[in-house]
Amino acid sequence: MDVNDLIKRPEQLAAFLSDLPYAAHTLDEAHQAALLAQADALRQRQPELKQRLAEKKAIARQFRDATEETRASLKASMAQASQSLDALESDLKAQRQSLIEQLTALAQPPEADAIAQFKAWPDDAAQPFTGNIRITTWDDPLWADWCLRQPQRSQYHHPEMGTVIQNAMGHQGPVLLAVEESNVVGALPLVIQSSRLFGRFGTSVPYFNYGGPLTHSSAVARALIEAARPLLAEYELSHIEVRTTQPGLPYPCSEQKVSMLLPLPTTDDRLDQQLGAKVRAQANKAEEHQPVIRFGHSELLNDFYRVFAHNMRDLGTPVYGKDWFRTLLQTDAFKAQLAVVYQAQKPVACGFLMGQGNVLEIPWASTLRRANPMNMNMWMYRQILRRAIEQGYDWFDFGRSTRDAPTFQFKKQWGAKPVQHYWYTLSAEDQPAAETRPDSPKFKLMIAVWQRLPVWLTRLIGPPVIKHLP
Repeated sequence: MDVNDLIKRPEQLAAFLSDLPYAAHTLDEAHQAALLAQADALRQRQPELKQRLAEKKAIARQFRDATEETRASLKASMAQASQSLDALESDLKAQRQSLIEQLTALAQPPEADAIAQFKAWPDDAAQPFTGNIRITTWDDPLWADWCLRQPQRSQYHHPEMGTVIQNAMGHQGPVLLAVEESNVVGALPLVIQSSRLFGRFGTSVPYFNYGGPLTHSSAVARALIEAARPLLAEYELSHIEVRTTQPGLPYPCSEQKVSMLLPLPTTDDRLDQQLGAKVRAQANKAEEHQPVIRFGHSELLNDFYRVFAHNMRDLGTPVYGKDWFRTLLQTDAFKAQLAVVYQAQKPVACGFLMGQGNVLEIPWASTLRRANPMNMNMWMYRQILRRAIEQGYDWFDFGRSTRDAPTFQFKKQWGAKPVQHYWYTLSAEDQPAAETRPDSPKFKLMIAVWQRLPVWLTRLIGPPVIKHLP
């Protein structure tokens, strides 16, 4: 797309603005009209520019026949014409550059900070929080009402998440509310996990990628975390892990993980163009094996879980219980759905999808090893991206990965860009948390043993283990 051509052609510009390549850039009528007016103003001033140029050239021609008496007058006229022309050219250049920058931005993929959840907090350290912190529960109506009105919340802050975790995993925890002049201005929801194997600790929020302080203010965030410090002794916790995408908090921090986000174009054809020939070829390779994908809910859970549990065993990771996924699917707030790929009428790949606002996320996905040579994983993701566009999502969240790991490279090839995670640790000694994640190197031997267990056994003993991992 040539932006200069768009400026010159009002019909093409109007069509471009009404059908932008990325839904995240959608403009209202007033904004479209303003951009069209800017382009129209530029076009209307072109005759004026030509006239000024002609006047300057006409004065220049007069120098050939000028006399000593008229030359001084011509020089003054030339200086005035040049000054007027330069001012007009400078003004038009500034207007054109401003319009070009706006149109170019609309043609480019948006950055992740266009999503309210990822907008950076302002640096308000000079404005300390002067309210008070109230400790309550996940089912407190004050917390629930305030939380649901916050555009920057993740779906894992949702009050229903506390109920889901309690029902499916048996864990509870407090919610810290920051209140200033009778108004809630921030919150920190926590979940307490306890086991003999992994110890006792708190997380905001476990099992998922996002959580942490829900606020617009870094000062409020710090106040909330500091207010959680007494909970270490009260609940006998080794530490509290605060998961967020906000940098700059004064606590030990792990930056190992990133989320990979892809801005979605407005049509599937545009996505095909965006992906490029190599990715399209890899995804299309599976077509010769005649795969079928089904999207649904609890009716697909058995097939989803068959693939998921088998893949988790192969990875050496304890598997979540089926009830965990069933509870999420039955909670309308999370807009959860399943994707299952079948080859020869047998499930070979699957994904668990959750939607909030204009973002569709895939927290869990699995493919059987025997299906990898058939490129079923690539094919499945291509179908899921098509589904996301059809359902009107502007963004696809591939979930978290360790930077530069194989899963990171897999997601990067789709055009996804990293969003940094900052996982802070609050502890009595202000030390980083001990590794309790399944991919921790200290579990290498346990992983090797787990990979040799029969799948049916991992389905029995995995859920009681994984529910105690954050």
